[in-house]
Amino acid sequence: IPNGWFAVGWSRDLVPGDVRRVRAFDEELVLFRSRSGAPRLLDAYCAHLGAHLAEGGRVIGENLRCPFHGWHYDGAGVCVEIPYCKRIPARARVRGWDVVERNHMILAWHHAEGKPPSWQPPELPEFADPDWTEPRTFEFEVAVHMQDMAENNCDPAHFRFVHRNLQVPASEVSYAEDRKSTR
Repeated sequence: IPNGWFAVGWSRDLVPGDVRRVRAFDEELVLFRSRSGAPRLLDAYCAHLGAHLAEGGRVIGENLRCPFHGWHYDGAGVCVEIPYCKRIPARARVRGWDVVERNHMILAWHHAEGKPPSWQPPELPEFADPDWTEPRTFEFEVAVHMQDMAENNCDPAHFRFVHRNLQVPASEVSYAEDRKSTR
């Protein structure tokens, strides 16, 4: 359950040059859109003195500039410029997260063991189809562990006891060779 692509923002809410504070994966992160339009996600605290990059950080071209001493980080989290220094220390970096933009969402890859993405989220053609209406979005805060939400899909027996349904709903789950659900 903890491994996969997770929405960290809506595409429409992040225009080029925007910088947003994001709390995800029990981490403080900074989401920004470069001037060319690429979404980027980094750990939020500058490698220099720990300034929060979303609190006054600015997009300069393709990079994010720290609000405290002006260090510039690229989309991978590597410090590419220190305005008052010719040599950039090798450890001057923050964690950069794998990010894709699909279906009007900005998605970040999270893996419990830090492994790189093993699959890409599908592009749903309906999102670009003019015959389909724009999706309505809702955000809910549900006071359960995220694993409970996923297990809800493949544990129909609990509906009788937890949700007080009189009957167990019919259910069928199958898996493809790559272990993703095909239902």
